[in-house]
Amino acid sequence: MIDSTLYVEDDAERKQPTMVKWAVDALSGDNQLTKGLKANEAILFDPEHDGVSDELTLVEEQTVRSMERSAGRPLRDLLEKIIIESEERGRRILRGTCSLENPNERVPRVSVYLIMDHMPDGRGLGDAIATSLARLVGSPWNSRSDRIHDLQRFREMIEDGLDAVAYEDSEFLRAVVEGESEHWDVSELHHLVHDREFWERDDLTVEMLREHPDRIPEGSKRPAALETALWNSERGWTDDEILDLIDELWSPKTPSTRKGYLEAISYEPEEVDLISMVDEKVGEVVSSVEDDDRFHEEKAYDELGTYCPPAEIESWKVAGLSGDPETMLRRVDRATVVTEEEAKQAISFLESKFESDPNWSLVEEAQEEFSKKMMQLRVNIRDEF
Repeated sequence: MIDSTLYVEDDAERKQPTMVKWAVDALSGDNQLTKGLKANEAILFDPEHDGVSDELTLVEEQTVRSMERSAGRPLRDLLEKIIIESEERGRRILRGTCSLENPNERVPRVSVYLIMDHMPDGRGLGDAIATSLARLVGSPWNSRSDRIHDLQRFREMIEDGLDAVAYEDSEFLRAVVEGESEHWDVSELHHLVHDREFWERDDLTVEMLREHPDRIPEGSKRPAALETALWNSERGWTDDEILDLIDELWSPKTPSTRKGYLEAISYEPEEVDLISMVDEKVGEVVSSVEDDDRFHEEKAYDELGTYCPPAEIESWKVAGLSGDPETMLRRVDRATVVTEEEAKQAISFLESKFESDPNWSLVEEAQEEFSKKMMQLRVNIRDEF
């Protein structure tokens, strides 16, 4: 139950709202705080009453903003959802612990001293207090100061890891760490603190970053993770490529942020493997081609030769089919790629082919020269499915 507030009853105004018995009993339950101070704290605790605030409200807003910066994503709605959805649980608790008969009966003219600057406008003041009481009691917290303390520790978890924070005394933090609670939906918060390990993994790859860019919050964690992924890459990366990758992953809002990420990375490969640069682009085409339904059709592949004039086949110099099926289209003619500029031209060529018909055009162009190996590829893929 409510165990603290910021106020004493100076300047409080006597009111006599109608209220259900379980709310009256909850406000009267002990002598630590008066009915009015408990009602005041409950209203300020409830996010539905965002039109009322005090000094502690500002402290909590700063705490939430700081936590969101550390997490790299908005969290306010998740926290407010926990409170709002705690209402029914709180009502059950308060009805079950009520010392008065018929807990749901309404009591007229309940005398309570309230700080009216912190009360919502309009009629139904007693019902508003009861609802806020239920949300507070059903939530993981006993007061706003309790909630602020937990959110501060939660931010430390995000930044420094689970071991940096003592959390056994907190229902909220225990639920977040364990990822399970019969009372509150903390699944997203659970993933947030456990995903901290993601950006510290020694086996991070560029592809992993592409699959989960949102799992790395803003700040120093991004260049650190990117540096690990670059060193784990099978090929070297130029500065221009790294900047393009930064844009692809996180779309920095300002050029200075983009440049700052690059400058924060300690990465100087001995040499840039130009062939691998082209091979990686070809690999994107490979994945798309292998997923095409036409690999599973019964017709002979030499029929596809009609789709591609011989002249175009002769002009195909960058990549072709060789070796086992898993390396389809990965052979690069080394004679045509000896400088970085030629590598860029080769990649540009592949991109234009990939964008014009990402599922099939490359296979069709290579068909006449490599029909036998394509037939074997078809057999192998059919066997896999």
